[in-house]
Amino acid sequence: MLVSLLVNHAKGREIEIYVLATHLPEEDRRKIEISLRENRPDFDLASLHWLSPSLEIFQGLPITHHADIEVYSRLLAPRVLPEHYDKIIYLDCDMVILTDLSPLYDSMRDDSAIHAVRDQIAHVSDFEGVFNYAELGIPPKTHYFNSGVVLINLKCWREQNITERIITYLKRYQGSVWWWDQGGMNAILYDSWAEIDPVWNQMRFVLFPKIWEQSGQSMADRKRTLYHPKIVHYTTHEKPWIVCPFPGYSYFFKYLEKTGYRGLFKGPRLEHIIGFRLNYILWRAKIFLFWKRSPQDFLRVFKRLVSRKTSSLTKH
Repeated sequence: MLVSLLVNHAKGREIEIYVLATHLPEEDRRKIEISLRENRPDFDLASLHWLSPSLEIFQGLPITHHADIEVYSRLLAPRVLPEHYDKIIYLDCDMVILTDLSPLYDSMRDDSAIHAVRDQIAHVSDFEGVFNYAELGIPPKTHYFNSGVVLINLKCWREQNITERIITYLKRYQGSVWWWDQGGMNAILYDSWAEIDPVWNQMRFVLFPKIWEQSGQSMADRKRTLYHPKIVHYTTHEKPWIVCPFPGYSYFFKYLEKTGYRGLFKGPRLEHIIGFRLNYILWRAKIFLFWKRSPQDFLRVFKRLVSRKTSSLTKH
């Protein structure tokens, strides 16, 4: 992720990078630093800061699925970052940056504690949303956000003790909260967050039209997010460095080849050759076959997908 961030970062724009990593070996840190210098010789490594904060405060909080205790570490940002920072962009590590993030950073408003993209979980009242939304007085149709890409108003967080409030909530309801700190953030910040364009956090559910529609977002936004993402976020446990069942893996392997880890993971090559759009068409066609549609149904759907592809190419 760091290489993709710097490769696309605007020249002349200052950037400070803080990495929250409590268990990253020194050898890997050096390898990452070398990769960054190879791709951006103008980047001063003095602007790269490795932070290993104590996570003791999170002991006892639930860890499930593919996460470990470090998933809660973003909550420490207001505490561990220098006081002179008023705002930051927080990024999960399981993503690839495809553009300069300066416009995203500059878009932050002062009247919100956090800026984020709407999640697959459309509302706090949905399954895996905020389980006690009614008890907290949260309107059931309040949108639920994903915490993988967030603009954090540090000044607001510090003044309103937001980190402490979220941790208190998580410890009080630890047996019932879904999705770790994200669940706590949605419970505490339900009326203090601003929505940003979904292209800044393309999540896996964009591949599925019906799931996207259920999130309450427009199909026009889906098309932009699907074909013109600015950040690709590999949500769920199926990461491209583990398994590649979904389109979009070529973004990861493209930037992996620019690092000291090139060749470490072997992924499928088809998308590199034919591109994301065509690979997505073929993947959708496989889904219909899996559903055991009739050959006529499959051919009709495939022709429609190819027609859309051809039309799109003609327009461009």
